[in-house]
Amino acid sequence: MTDRQHDVSRLTTAELERAKRDLEVSLALAFPGSPVRVSIVAEMTAIDAELANRAVVLDVGHRG
Repeated sequence: MTDRQHDVSRLTTAELERAKRDLEVSLALAFPGSPVRVSIVAEMTAIDAELANRAVVLDVGHRG
């Protein structure tokens, strides 16, 4: 399996939230130990990081 970055920065917040919900469903349906779980978790981690980064940027913007 190739190790690649998951660039989700171009997606809107709504698209990120939708993608995360879809990935959560896929993860729930994937068999335990299935290699696809690694890709799903990696993508979910990238989405979580992007959403967290946007929240920080918005919070800093409201303070300043």
